[in-house]
Amino acid sequence: MDKHLKDKPALNVEVNGQHVCTAGICGDGVLTASFHCYQYFFKKYFSRKKKEENWCNLTILGLFDDLFYWWANLDSIIVPDSVITLKIINAESIDEPLEIKHKSKISGQSGFFSSDFFFFWRKFRKKKIIPRMAFIAELNGKFICDTSLPVPGLSDVTLRIHNLINADGIFADNISLYISWTDSSQSLPGEHFEWYYNENLQTGDEISLKVIENTATELPPEFKPEKSNAFLEFSKKNQMF
Repeated sequence: MDKHLKDKPALNVEVNGQHVCTAGICGDGVLTASFHCYQYFFKKYFSRKKKEENWCNLTILGLFDDLFYWWANLDSIIVPDSVITLKIINAESIDEPLEIKHKSKISGQSGFFSSDFFFFWRKFRKKKIIPRMAFIAELNGKFICDTSLPVPGLSDVTLRIHNLINADGIFADNISLYISWTDSSQSLPGEHFEWYYNENLQTGDEISLKVIENTATELPPEFKPEKSNAFLEFSKKNQMF
């Protein structure tokens, strides 16, 4: 793909050593790799019992000059023992995205086809039972965190390559990595915890996420969540406002 700005970093993505995509900077905006590891409970209709659901999702997308670029959206292949590798590289070319859409078409889509609807529909889809999952994160081979917890919630990894003017009117071209946990009660404000934040990653840095079965029975001593709006916390860290 020839839209990639060759003087900007690109992102090479692999799952279990298999190439997923090489995504890049295609204008003014931000390239984002998001990995979500969910554990939550819900009530099925006509039942008093709560059901547990566990799943992981990896998304690679960019928003440049009002256009959304999708390179990957994976969930079913990510199971315990999966290893996701995100490497910041220099690249002469990148892979063609799976889809490009103007942001106005995304916000104007019907509720039936929205991501929220499909998230809701997962509750009724028949599939094999998946164990509770967490992940071990490393940066350049050095341990960052193990997100195993005995409580339900959403563990997030967000890697962002910026190429934009931020809310303060300053041009931002840094690379940030944010790892956090949020409770799954959907309440605002809810319990939120920051595992790791680094806003000065460089070309050549490699993030490894090893998915593991979550067998934790005790909270780690460093885990001290606070009541907060998780979206605002994420926005502050990633210069969205």
